[in-house]
Amino acid sequence: MAPFLFTLATVLASFGVTLADCQLENLIESAKTPKLSDQLCLGQGQGSYTFSMHVTEIGEPTFSSSATRAGYVRREDFLIYDESCNLKGVYLPHPTNDCEAPYVIQENWLPYTLTVGNVDFRAGRPYFKFYYANGAYSIRNNHCVCNTIESDLPFEVGCRCAFPIEGEGNSKSSLPRSGPFEA
Repeated sequence: MAPFLFTLATVLASFGVTLADCQLENLIESAKTPKLSDQLCLGQGQGSYTFSMHVTEIGEPTFSSSATRAGYVRREDFLIYDESCNLKGVYLPHPTNDCEAPYVIQENWLPYTLTVGNVDFRAGRPYFKFYYANGAYSIRNNHCVCNTIESDLPFEVGCRCAFPIEGEGNSKSSLPRSGPFEA
């Protein structure tokens, strides 16, 4: 079996196919940032940060039966907030459509790498699962939630999930080790 896998990897490499993670760049200085809302961040106290996903979709009629979704414009952002809900990072998962999940975020203010393993940006079904230090966090688990944001846009949703900046089980973390907390 091992020779087969080596051969398969060699063939894929010869065609330029790689299975690399997508490294995301912090665009906090240049990207338009969403207005802070409870759907994106709730302060958890010292030692906990919030990872958020902001998804918007607007539609302009095209009056073309062959391109029914041509008028739709979507935007997806990943955001990281500190313990006081100050925005620390803005990441666009598809700035050039040249990579996809897993998305990797490395910052000098994050002691560990944050990796978004699974993500669904679809309207009505937003979802993410990310890994940080020795923990895994996902929507509908770990008190992580997605909620509609009331705005003038036809579709706007914010998903948020608090995580301990020092990793699970670290004594510096303010997140409770058992029992609920508000994501």
